[in-house]
Amino acid sequence: MKDYAAITLKPLFPEPALLIQREDYTVLTVADLHIGWESSLSDYGIYIPSQTKRLLKKLVELLTTLKPQILILLGDVKHAIVKFEKTEWVDVPEFLKTTKNLVEKVVIVPGNHDGDLETLTPEGIEIVESGGLALWDEVGFFHGHSWPKPELFKCQTLVIGHIHPAIAFRDRFNSRFLKRVWVKAHIEPERLKQHLSKRIKTNNFKLRFKRLIIMPSFNDFMRGQAINEDDFEETAIGAISPILRTGCIDMKNSEIYLLDGIYVGSFKDVREITRTPLL
Repeated sequence: MKDYAAITLKPLFPEPALLIQREDYTVLTVADLHIGWESSLSDYGIYIPSQTKRLLKKLVELLTTLKPQILILLGDVKHAIVKFEKTEWVDVPEFLKTTKNLVEKVVIVPGNHDGDLETLTPEGIEIVESGGLALWDEVGFFHGHSWPKPELFKCQTLVIGHIHPAIAFRDRFNSRFLKRVWVKAHIEPERLKQHLSKRIKTNNFKLRFKRLIIMPSFNDFMRGQAINEDDFEETAIGAISPILRTGCIDMKNSEIYLLDGIYVGSFKDVREITRTPLL
């Protein structure tokens, strides 16, 4: 019998990165780098110098300190969807080559922004299918824009990015600002079983999936979805993430944590308390 208790998942407060450890084996995961996002703003007359070196420096510091064996990039490594931005031709290969030199293995789980990413990826870096990958049949990773492959539901915990979860706050002057957050949610097993039965043969299928972790974006310019605003449920559950759309994730009672580790409350609590302006 496998010893699943030997595996630990640890958000690296205050960094938007997840550490997975099994005995002396360590895996570091970050999501939503969106390298090249600055170039996409030039069409609107907004010119921002590349922030890739700043982003790379933050990741290099983590890799140097933690010394993981594997680095998992959980989707949206690059930003442009339709075509490559000019800066991506240089910044993406340089970013990936630098990280590859610091770990034994770099694995990319592609996201919806990662079309043709192979063109920019140096040798020695693995790109898996968009259905995701599983570590030790215990922790499954997929970006979140598409449905995970069935094998991932044999894991107890699934980890996604894609949503860029954040909380919107307003001060006394009604100025709005966002704080990135972690989301930990449990599943509603009966709903999941019903949905899976339409997709796969569930006979003798061992369903172990118990919780979903939604990671904040590693790129601090990608503040993303304000989960406490009225349009979140319609947008995120209705369109952005298929696994949320099924209703098998208990978002209402999910746990919300700020990047510094402070527990803010459940999803339903956060939507109530943050409607009141800060003093």
